[in-house]
Amino acid sequence: MTSLFEVQQSDRLQKPFSQIGLIVGTYPNGDKVKGVGSIVGRNDVLTASHIVYNPSKGGWIKDIDFYFGADYNGIFDRFDSEVFSYKITDGIKWRINAFMVLSESKTSTSGFTYSDASYDFAIIGLSFPIGDVLGWLNLNFESNAAQFATQVGYEIDQPGMMINKISVAYSDSSYAGHSVYYNNVAGTTVLGATSGGSPLLDAQNQVIGVKSYNTEKNSAVYGDIGFIKSDLLLWINNNDTIIQNPKALTSSLKASAGELIQIGKQAPILQGYDPDWTKMTAGSLEQFNVNGRGNGDNIIRAINVMTILDDPADGRQIDPTRLGFWIEQIEEGTLTLGDKVMRDILSGFVYGKEFSELALKRMDTNGDGINDISYTKAAVQLMYRNVLGRSWADIVNDPGANWLASEIEANRVTIVEVAERVCLGAEAINSAVSIVGTQNLTFVAFGDGFGG
Repeated sequence: MTSLFEVQQSDRLQKPFSQIGLIVGTYPNGDKVKGVGSIVGRNDVLTASHIVYNPSKGGWIKDIDFYFGADYNGIFDRFDSEVFSYKITDGIKWRINAFMVLSESKTSTSGFTYSDASYDFAIIGLSFPIGDVLGWLNLNFESNAAQFATQVGYEIDQPGMMINKISVAYSDSSYAGHSVYYNNVAGTTVLGATSGGSPLLDAQNQVIGVKSYNTEKNSAVYGDIGFIKSDLLLWINNNDTIIQNPKALTSSLKASAGELIQIGKQAPILQGYDPDWTKMTAGSLEQFNVNGRGNGDNIIRAINVMTILDDPADGRQIDPTRLGFWIEQIEEGTLTLGDKVMRDILSGFVYGKEFSELALKRMDTNGDGINDISYTKAAVQLMYRNVLGRSWADIVNDPGANWLASEIEANRVTIVEVAERVCLGAEAINSAVSIVGTQNLTFVAFGDGFGG
């Protein structure tokens, strides 16, 4: 394989590509940086140091967004689809461990040497265990040889997640203080200078290196992870201490001296709950409103959001743990259920792994192993089925569902905006009310002992 090929959507949602993603960071001076990261542990993202630290731009990045399995088009600087294996833009804290390869005098990778590449590593530890959701890539510290390897990543002049199998040589010098992989076959197309942090994978799709810099158009240099094995393992092991129950996230995280803590923006995460229950019977919704201790509309909206993953054929039983969490967030004031927050909540669902898998399955409407409809149409149909409780036969020819799918594909609306429209419509509200009427719901009690 001498050319770069784009990874297709069905593959981007599978290992190893679903564990690889675009990182978008913001430096203290406001400049943006894009790189590539790989999940290599429960809450560990491996990337290049020069992505997360640049003293000429103010030092450490102060904000990070992660788009794993993304269909990012570097040519037009956009996502060509909104299908990700997982997207994290809010609601996390992180810790960065890295070697500082850039300095006041060396402000870019243009002057890098093999020695610089050998230390061009960073591990971003997340408070959210993303690896428990997607899995992670194994690290092969003992590869240490020339071989055929796979490069995967993004860059500004490519239309998506790109892949290429290349022949790499191995250079290890204890005297010069370096250990790197580099491609050495003329005519091979490699990822360019803006693909920093991209993983180099062996034949078993284990990470053996991380992209550092390009020496010329068709030559890329990857630091060998085996060169700093003890450091990487220490950083990964220590990151376990910052995994938090998402419900407990606050605006700060204590750390021992010398550790850099970066604080993410706060937003809902779809895990965690308070097991302090109160029973709400079918007839108590209006009373709940009158008592002033809650808002029945918020309960209905929480139910509509949750049903986006639940087929009505399964009995439409609302998970009380998840319902309790969402109502708690609303009633405690953690969330104000305005338009923006509603979109934030829904984005966590529709960009999540579970919804993506359901939509991919729906693409094969006949169950014959052949996809009959696009992912976008399948996603909209899934919303109509689960939130509104309609039959598949009615949905297939529904003009509203087909129109919404066409609007997404024409980039006039986002899939999140469509999900919001479906979940907040009168039909969805009536469907949720019927759920309240047929099921005793358990939810979180608050503060001063309100009960039912």
